[in-house]
Amino acid sequence: MSREVIVIGGLASKVANLAPFKLLGSLLSDNGHPYYVNGGHLIDGAIWATTPSGQLEETAGLVASKPEAKFLIVSHSIGAIAAVETLKIFDTRTQAILISPPLPSPAVAHGHSRIQARIHSHNGQRFIPSYSFALGDKGPSNIAPTPVDVIIPDDYEADIEMYSERFSEDVRALATSSRLQLVIASRDWNTDALLAAASMPGVIHIDGAHSLQAAPDELNKTCSYIAEAWESVGL
Repeated sequence: MSREVIVIGGLASKVANLAPFKLLGSLLSDNGHPYYVNGGHLIDGAIWATTPSGQLEETAGLVASKPEAKFLIVSHSIGAIAAVETLKIFDTRTQAILISPPLPSPAVAHGHSRIQARIHSHNGQRFIPSYSFALGDKGPSNIAPTPVDVIIPDDYEADIEMYSERFSEDVRALATSSRLQLVIASRDWNTDALLAAASMPGVIHIDGAHSLQAAPDELNKTCSYIAEAWESVGL
């Protein structure tokens, strides 16, 4: 079986424009061309945050479309919900790497002050700024653009809550059965994730931030380390 890679972004992210995840997707896929599942989508000229259920539908659809392939799913932050749920649907040919996972639960991670401080309201609608969508189709860049506002749908938190109760338990079970690994960054703002992962198997520890963003040399070293650690136990 060939191995395909799907990279799932976090809230309001255009994941192909994030250098760490574009590089990881390229390193891990057999053909160097992963699929990307963004954390936002365009509706009538406006960018809306994609709910975890929306990301799950897209991810599961990609896996279902290639029944002859194995899939490695690389997720960032809240994108881990879609990764975990896809592994539960397709239990024979999917594995995952969860980078900066939303432990101890997605609801708790999303409610963190670091996330909530970025959300603002206008005329009854909530928004969160996105630098990756501001880049359009330019791809990763070291130049910080002016962010664009991404609309957060009213049902976003309810959607997260739907998957939160069993999330930690599912992650532990999948890690125990060697179907996923966790990448935990030493400087992740979600310090609860560091504590929750301490008792879990299949953890790759790295020196870095939640986003994995770093200078080019350091980024190459980090991504290569993650890829090598995965290859030692992966598909």
